[in-house]
Amino acid sequence: MRHRSLLIAGTAFVLAGCSVTPIPPPRPRNPAIVNGSFGKTWDATVAEFQARNIRIASADRTTGTIVADSAEVASNDPNAADCGSMMGEPLSPTEATWSAVVQGDSVRSTIKASVRFTRTGMSRDAISKNIVTETCSSTGVWETDFEQAVAARVH
Repeated sequence: MRHRSLLIAGTAFVLAGCSVTPIPPPRPRNPAIVNGSFGKTWDATVAEFQARNIRIASADRTTGTIVADSAEVASNDPNAADCGSMMGEPLSPTEATWSAVVQGDSVRSTIKASVRFTRTGMSRDAISKNIVTETCSSTGVWETDFEQAVAARVH
């Protein structure tokens, strides 16, 4: 009986170590205020995408929306996204899709940058051997940096 209790306790301990913690949702963010016209902020946003070698897929000036192509990303900034962890090691995104919305008038404007990070790789479930694609949670670091760079270009 004691042997069986130890076996059950050991099995529960191993399974608890194999559990997968859900990736938290991104924190809500407000647009950044830019002390410049819509036109200047729009032009600065396009220029910043180009400076970062991010190819714009579509841009609609009337709605203020810019959507960039998806592209592979280097995992050089572990603070940009939370892709969960595997065996205690943080996982990095492998792909990103960027966008921005610019709104405003002839005096003042706002920009809200967004990025959707994904990770393709081994499942975080230690038992599975499957290759999966998971959505990561942006930490807002990339977005804030992009918005500040746009605002600096306007001035």
